[in-house]
Amino acid sequence: MHGAPWKLVGGATIRTRGGRGRLTRFRRCLIEIAMATRIGIVDDHRLFREGLKVLLATVDDFAVVAEADSAQSGRAIIKHEGLDVLLVDWRLPDIPGDIFLREVHRNRPSLPLIALTMFGDAQHVEQAFAAGAAGYVCKSLGFSDLVQAIRRVRSGGRYVPSGFAEFAERNASHRPIQSNDGSLRQLLTLREREVFRLVVYGLSTKEIAFHLGMSGRTVETHRGRLLRKLRVHSTADLVRLAARHGLLEP
Repeated sequence: MHGAPWKLVGGATIRTRGGRGRLTRFRRCLIEIAMATRIGIVDDHRLFREGLKVLLATVDDFAVVAEADSAQSGRAIIKHEGLDVLLVDWRLPDIPGDIFLREVHRNRPSLPLIALTMFGDAQHVEQAFAAGAAGYVCKSLGFSDLVQAIRRVRSGGRYVPSGFAEFAERNASHRPIQSNDGSLRQLLTLREREVFRLVVYGLSTKEIAFHLGMSGRTVETHRGRLLRKLRVHSTADLVRLAARHGLLEP
C-alpha cells in the first residue's frame, strides 16, 4: 500500500513506496535538513564558492541553502527566512563588503554574519564588527576555523581572530577608526569614512543613502564635512586624495 503523499517546497508532492521503512527514511531526511545550520554565501569568486560548498557539505549538520556573487544578488538571499548564518566576502564587486554587512545587519539584525577576508589587521577587524559582523575569518586560515566560527555565531557568540578580541568589544561605540598613518583616517568618523568610500566608488547621493540607511540630505551633510575636513573642492579631488593615501582599498 502506498504511503500518504508528502508536500514539498513549491507545492510538489511525492508518494513513498515500499512501506513504513522508506517513509521513515524520508522523514528522517526531512528532520536532518530542518535541524541543519542553513548557510548563505556572498562571494564573487565562483570557484571559491563551489569549493566552500563542497567543504561545508562534509559537515553533517551544515547545509548551504543560498549563494550570491554580489551585494545586489545578496539582497535576495537575505530574504530567505530559514537562513541561519551568512558568510560575506570583504571585497564585493559592487560595494565594499563592510557596507553590505551594515545593510544586512540593519535589515536582519538577528542574522549572524561572518566576514570572509584576506586581511588580518586590526583596522579591518574593527570595521567588520562595527558593521555588525558576529565573526571574522581570514581566508588564510584552515577550514576548521570556519566551522568553529559558524558554530560560535550560530549559538549567539562571536568569533574573533586570536589577538583581536579588544576590537570586537568596542564595535558599538562608532568611534573614529585609528590607523598608523596618523593623518587622514584620524580626521574622519566611521560614518564619514563610509560615505567617503562610497563617493569614491562613484555612487550617487541616492545610492549612498540607500546603502547606509540615511536620507539624501544627511549624505550631503557628510559630503560637505568631508570636503571641509580634507580641504578639497570636488569628488575628483577626493578620488585623488584617496589614491594618494591608500584609501581606495575596500
